[in-house]
Amino acid sequence: MTRTTKPHTSVRMSRAALRELNIISAMEGVSNQKILENALRQIFADRGRNFDVLNAKA
Repeated sequence: MTRTTKPHTSVRMSRAALRELNIISAMEGVSNQKILENALRQIFADRGRNFDVLNAKA
């Protein structure tokens, strides 16, 4: 079985911002990745694009 991976990117932020992201993630019981994906969904939607449709393409 082969594993298909999607391209990835990094987000640079201050230690304070990362700490808050970790706190939010822990409080909501989800990963930092999920929090960032939800933020991207909103950014894409605000611009008339569908993150989930675009992200489903391998």
